[in-house]
Amino acid sequence: TIDNAKLQEDMAFFQEGTISANGTVNLREKTLQVNARAVNANPAILTAFMQDPAKLTGTMNMTAHLEGSIASPRGKGTLEISGGSFADVAFDRGKAEITLADDVMTLQDFSLEQDIYKLAAHGRIPLDLLREKGKRRNPDAQMDITADFNQASLAVLGAHPAVDWGVGDTRGELKLSGTLEEPQMFGNLSVADGCLKLKDLYTLIDKVSLDIGFNGTQVQVRQASAVLGKGTAEGGGTYDLKAGDESAYRFTGAFKNAEIDSAIVKGRVNGTFTLAPEFYRIPKRLLQQPAADGAADKGPAATGTEEGWRPKISADIRLDDVLVNMPTVPAMSEGTSNLGMDIAVTLGPKVHLYNKYLYDLWLKGGIHAKGSTVFPRIEGSVETDKGTVTYLRTRFKVEKASVHWSEPGTFLPYVKLAANTKFSRYRIALQIDGPLSRDNLNLVLKSNPSLSQNTLVRMLTLQRASAGSDDITNEDMQNLLIAGLETGLLGDVEQTIRKALGIDEFRLYVGKVENGVDFDNRIVRELSQEEKDQYNFLIAKNLTERWKIGYTRSFNGRYDNVYTQYQLTNHMNFTLSQDENHDRRYSIEYRISF
Repeated sequence: TIDNAKLQEDMAFFQEGTISANGTVNLREKTLQVNARAVNANPAILTAFMQDPAKLTGTMNMTAHLEGSIASPRGKGTLEISGGSFADVAFDRGKAEITLADDVMTLQDFSLEQDIYKLAAHGRIPLDLLREKGKRRNPDAQMDITADFNQASLAVLGAHPAVDWGVGDTRGELKLSGTLEEPQMFGNLSVADGCLKLKDLYTLIDKVSLDIGFNGTQVQVRQASAVLGKGTAEGGGTYDLKAGDESAYRFTGAFKNAEIDSAIVKGRVNGTFTLAPEFYRIPKRLLQQPAADGAADKGPAATGTEEGWRPKISADIRLDDVLVNMPTVPAMSEGTSNLGMDIAVTLGPKVHLYNKYLYDLWLKGGIHAKGSTVFPRIEGSVETDKGTVTYLRTRFKVEKASVHWSEPGTFLPYVKLAANTKFSRYRIALQIDGPLSRDNLNLVLKSNPSLSQNTLVRMLTLQRASAGSDDITNEDMQNLLIAGLETGLLGDVEQTIRKALGIDEFRLYVGKVENGVDFDNRIVRELSQEEKDQYNFLIAKNLTERWKIGYTRSFNGRYDNVYTQYQLTNHMNFTLSQDENHDRRYSIEYRISF
């Protein structure tokens, strides 16, 4: 006899909810009469004893009554969860009314509501399906559940963490039969003229159209299409719940001028793709992941081979008018996945790799990735002969750069780069050669007139006019302060300014308002005290590879200067400038090495 059993939840952990029960259980006659109740409880208790439960949250209120024999009880219950989520998909309210009789659980009413939309279901589930397959009283027992999507909408997806919002009514019914081990589905599900907004994608996924058919264990995506910007994405395919070989699934799709805009990538995509199973047989040693840096060795490599079916992605993609704005150099390493690959990517015109702190490059070429993510084989290369890279606060003009994959079995490319810059009276060359990894990438600085690499690093870091001594001077501290202002105060808005104004150069500096020849040579002379206290900014736009225009102004607004500069030859520049008093100045610079 259970007079009163009560579970009190700790408010500090969740909220002050209760779960209580009372009743009697006759062990001799094998009968029971039990009542249970939950008030403002955590619904996670419903899935707590499952092997791999989905996350269930909200506030649960429940009543349940069981009576009759233990072997075949009768009963009824109600359940309501408000402000909840299931597998990260939120809902306003979920409710269910359930009866139990003759070893069958009947779902009288089940619904999930979000705003004005609702997913409803009803049907029967034999308790036999909850027992082990060999202990079932009726080996032919099957469930019979009908789900109604006619009042649902893509708006429900707006509660998912990856989705901002969605619109678009759904249509169709889905009948679920069979067993939990071998379910079968029959019916149709469709969406017409829907729209989705993903959190990490600025582009709207508009005019979403879906037509999905269910026939037993087979799911057929007859149509899946959407508009992305001025282009489209479409596809279809099949999936078999029972098949485990080459017929398990096959999906194909195509992009036609699909426009993608996100925080990292913006551009236009054309091409086709296919996802299908692939049989593989690979040595187990390739599947064994190496120990992390500083971690203990995992022991000898595994022997033998592993075989089976894995997903294979085949694609032929062309990228046009692309801007890639990576916050840093991406991590390139082998993961734990095992996917087959046959992916060709061609770079069309205007593929731009840009990061305000690292690089500003225009790319060309293409790659073809074969093999698998376990042992990739990558052909082709990506090259550039136009753009800049920034190293030690100094912008270097790229003469030639390329990445290619010469070693099978790795995603790490081999990098070659040659770039140069002019700093004071020095012409400095930057060369990078080696695999893109922390330990093997070889970086060399050379100058004319010649200085050691350590001296060049110190000079560029402190933005000194010359090699100088090893002592840190007041001027060095001032240069470091300017670097802090550039990266801290203005770093977050520099990209927005450059994009809005369409400029190529932005600088913050101390001293007299200068540009052109004066700007490049301003650090060879001493600054007056007044100049040391004056902060200025400079913006410039490259009209061609040799011709630029710019504007520089002091922060206090007292001084400004507009200029244009043309590179006559590789050794000669011509500059025309006009200051705040409308005084014009003509300058010619000629550089010679000896």
